[in-house]
Amino acid sequence: MRYTSRITLYELGDLQYNPQTSKQERQETPLGSFPCNTSTPGIETQQAVFGSVERQVLIARFQRPLQVIADGAMIGQQKYKIVRHQDYRHDGVLYLEAVSAW
Repeated sequence: MRYTSRITLYELGDLQYNPQTSKQERQETPLGSFPCNTSTPGIETQQAVFGSVERQVLIARFQRPLQVIADGAMIGQQKYKIVRHQDYRHDGVLYLEAVSAW
């Protein structure tokens, strides 16, 4: 398995009002960038695990268990919400769902 993709994990704060833009904004704190292997689940697996094939789900696998707790992730310019975080003895897995904004 090749770990060719880079994922940046973020901790997301609470919504706060920004008077300069007159909008509610969320504070994003980057936790680091990690190498990972990304893939999409099969239709049967996605139906069994998530209950729907309509969701745009991505699986990110890491070489080691993650030591950080993140709320969001970014691969390239696409933002993802972390749906599930699994740590195994020798590796870690994040299940991600594509979103337009956190």
